[in-house]
Amino acid sequence: AKPDRPLPKPWSSESPPEALPNDHSRPALSDGLGLQHIRRVANACGMKARLWQEDEDVLFELRVSTTSGARPPAVRSATPAPQGPCPFRDGVHILGLDDSDIARQNLEMKLTKMIPNATVAMFGKDQADVEEFKQAALEKGDILILDEHVDLPGAELHGSVILKELRAGGYRGFACIRSGDSTEADKARSLQSGAQWHVGKEVWMRDLIDQLRAEYRKFKEKEQWEIQPHEDLVMSRSSGSGAVSDS
Repeated sequence: AKPDRPLPKPWSSESPPEALPNDHSRPALSDGLGLQHIRRVANACGMKARLWQEDEDVLFELRVSTTSGARPPAVRSATPAPQGPCPFRDGVHILGLDDSDIARQNLEMKLTKMIPNATVAMFGKDQADVEEFKQAALEKGDILILDEHVDLPGAELHGSVILKELRAGGYRGFACIRSGDSTEADKARSLQSGAQWHVGKEVWMRDLIDQLRAEYRKFKEKEQWEIQPHEDLVMSRSSGSGAVSDS
């Protein structure tokens, strides 16, 4: 608390509504409006709020009474957990791009825990970090998870645009766009940018990784299918050439 602006008296959500005095020592907006809002919310939710001063410290306390009960069933994705062998090779590089510190930490923690044989790295804290992400993607990326809206100081970037740039630069791995918007138009834009998958941010992290496992398996199977016919054709031509030569 500032010495020239002490709290006049303790405040409680249980006390009768009373605005703080609005004198010349206080800003024009310090009229107790914020405390009135807190009182309404606390009373509506069955909570108790207090504000008081001890020496130079102003303290705020919010209390709520709870009772234990049966835990409601969690709402989970209807997508069944994928079956079959793990599609991720040892050391597979999973790179993520997100402007949220919390999202980056959560993604890295969950990916590392649920795909322990992966090497996970997250980017997006600033524009320089975005450039590092691009370089790492082209050099060693196997799986990319890009936030569609990357809002950074001085720049508003889009994961789909960044992915287009990476595809043009030679990236051939798996890519996923993660977005808070999942309309058909949003999904189409993600796929047109070169993503194999568009996933909404409302999807639980565990479900996201389960679905990632399934989507990546399909990607690798398609990749193998595209390579196999070419190998069979080469073998066929090689065998044919040998037969002519022997005759």
